[in-house]
Amino acid sequence: MENHIKPPTAKILPVESIHHGDNRVDNYAWMHDLKDPEMLGYLRKENEYTDCVARQFSGLKEKVYNEFISKIVEDDITVPFKRGNYFYFMKEEKGKNYQVHYRKKNSEDSEEQLILDINEIAGELAYCSVIYVPSPDGRTLAVGVDRKGDHSRTIYFRNLTTGETSKETLSNVGWSWEWAPDDKFLYYVKNERGNMGKQVFRHIMGQDQNNDELLYQEKDDRFWVDITISKSRDYIFLTSGCMNTSEVSYIDVNNPQGKFKLFNKRTEGLRYSVEQNGGKFYILTNYNAPNYRVMTTPVNNTSIENWKEFVPENPAAKIEEMIIFKDYLVLNERGEGLTKFRIINLSNNQAHYVKFPEPVYSAFSDANFEFDTKYFRYMYMSFITPRTIFDYDMEKGESILLKQKEVRGGYNKDNYMCERIYAKAHDGVMIPISLVYKKGLPHDGKNPAYLYSYGSYGISSEVWFTETRFSLLDRGFVYAIAHIRGGGEMGEEWYNNGKLLNKKNTFYDFISCVEHLVKTKYTYKKGITAMAASAGGLLLGAVANMRPDLFRCLVLRVPGTDVLNNLFDGTIENSAMHFNEWGNPVSEEYYYYIKSYSPYDNIIYQEYPHMLVTAGLYDVNVHCFEPAKYVAKLRAFKKDENELILKTEMEAAHFGPSGRYTFYKEAAFEYAFILNCFGYKE
Repeated sequence: MENHIKPPTAKILPVESIHHGDNRVDNYAWMHDLKDPEMLGYLRKENEYTDCVARQFSGLKEKVYNEFISKIVEDDITVPFKRGNYFYFMKEEKGKNYQVHYRKKNSEDSEEQLILDINEIAGELAYCSVIYVPSPDGRTLAVGVDRKGDHSRTIYFRNLTTGETSKETLSNVGWSWEWAPDDKFLYYVKNERGNMGKQVFRHIMGQDQNNDELLYQEKDDRFWVDITISKSRDYIFLTSGCMNTSEVSYIDVNNPQGKFKLFNKRTEGLRYSVEQNGGKFYILTNYNAPNYRVMTTPVNNTSIENWKEFVPENPAAKIEEMIIFKDYLVLNERGEGLTKFRIINLSNNQAHYVKFPEPVYSAFSDANFEFDTKYFRYMYMSFITPRTIFDYDMEKGESILLKQKEVRGGYNKDNYMCERIYAKAHDGVMIPISLVYKKGLPHDGKNPAYLYSYGSYGISSEVWFTETRFSLLDRGFVYAIAHIRGGGEMGEEWYNNGKLLNKKNTFYDFISCVEHLVKTKYTYKKGITAMAASAGGLLLGAVANMRPDLFRCLVLRVPGTDVLNNLFDGTIENSAMHFNEWGNPVSEEYYYYIKSYSPYDNIIYQEYPHMLVTAGLYDVNVHCFEPAKYVAKLRAFKKDENELILKTEMEAAHFGPSGRYTFYKEAAFEYAFILNCFGYKE
């Protein structure tokens, strides 16, 4: 790559820290002060440099963007879902970044009513995320708006009879809120600081937020709280949880002004969630069952001594989700990296599985708000099958196709090949790799490859369909997902073997997957680009230090790279939350183990691949100073002429800009950077 200006050089102000007798020096700790004009100036200089570099592939970016747009249906409508007496759906309109929301009363054939146009709310904002919850009687919409991406929302109340928005608002609201059945009360989680939902309040409609009653205060820095309502709408649940422990309290909706009652006391390592059907609570739990099981208990006696097993643990498949209906229980299970839905008839306990047509796919429960129904809605997709919505008739055992997303431009799924292969890790464990490429692609070890992974928090790397991917596949790329340990693809043990003092397995697994793709001639050494985000950025940062020779380029989206400094910094809102994932460096054992892989601490004088690193100024998941410090230190150490650019969104956060066209522009930038690294001009 060529450019006409030199990259920025960050100032050096050494800050020394000593832990367990070990002396570390951080030359860029001054970047933690996001109010420092010099820090903001540095980010702008990096953006100017990135803009300069990007000029060399601006034409390619425009071409790729147009390829994306040529494949999407710009005017589209979603499948309506039933909630109460209404059917809700969304429309996408050509030229508009955001959806427009509608509903119909009682029947899908009735007249549609416009309830919310997110484009009007977003205006000229770089970021706008909207969640709404209709009141049980359908007359009021509680609309939560996040204008920065920092997970802090303001709730507005819209009268759906008059269309007017009241002056009544709730500020600094977190992820969740629920109505009481009489519409007079709203329960919500409030962010105490940053994005940490720590408090639960009860709001009385028509009153000032300052008068709201605090019902719960979480005091453990590792925990966050969530509010849900049972599908039967008989109970409101308050869940306080961290990475390895949870605790549930509940309120009977017949007493909406009551206090939360503890379901079962907090026990370190015990996780459980609760649903209700009639006189029983159903509990999905890891209690003496690492891959989880389902237990029941009477609603009037919830202590763990009273729990009885209903669905035993399956050592080969983890139960990830429990969806309850009046007559059926649906379990979302994951084994061998694939999702399966088990349907249990509660009248006779007979069970069967939903059948899927492809060997590599993803499936998710969708909008299932109704309790008394025989239909379970799910979404299905694969590398080559677009997002498809089904209603599953649990009585007949049949999937009913509702809609498959259209792909324009003459797309034909038969032109592509999907595979699942396995790489042998350093310790002999077989690591699944999901692959897709164009049929007829020579298997000669000369193909460029794009590899994605995550590998943390037990989160599985799903086999998504996206129209953007075909701009790589049609240029001869092999696209792969490495299902490495630390993720949840293969059950709870898979996750546990990639966290805490086993974290390095995540990095070794990824390297083994790369080497296997080269050995089996899907690609070649230095013919690989890898992309990952957030904690996945930690993965790529560690691997870049360990084996930079394998890659042509790396894309690190909002990467968490400065692990030790963050875990020691109690002023960072969510630092303590990660003790159960990485370990607490106050312990000498954890300190030295984390230090041995932390990307920022292990940058050395060597050659690195081309790298694109992104950040968000308002990011509270991975503060922008992490990728900024990482890039500054890399600039001072790397011994090559390969490109290194930092792209900071100055008006957005962890997930970048929110509009759909803006998303495609950002994806086109990333793809153009990658293609340029491989010498593509078109």
